[in-house]
Amino acid sequence: MTIHSVIGEEMKKMRIISGETQKEIAKKLKITTEHYGRLERGERKISLDFLIGFAEKHNFEPARFLEKSAHSDKKDVVDEINKKLMKYSFDWASKVLEMMKLFEK
Repeated sequence: MTIHSVIGEEMKKMRIISGETQKEIAKKLKITTEHYGRLERGERKISLDFLIGFAEKHNFEPARFLEKSAHSDKKDVVDEINKKLMKYSFDWASKVLEMMKLFEK
């Protein structure tokens, strides 16, 4: 899962909570419904200016996006490293995993 898809999921949750459609949100943000849908699905990069505008229109702090994405990114990085380590010897992989524990703190 990318940072854009994590943020898109949060946008979708906020839209559903507000009871608005993608079309209504897109109109408020002055973008097309198609573009907004791509943002929710994580198919488009999201600018900081856009996130701030979205947060202001929904009365919450933009940091909410960053908190969610930071946790997701860390897990994704660890998962990706674990997948790559499967290709190497057990001893070598064990040493790298020990170093990763430092990263997780």
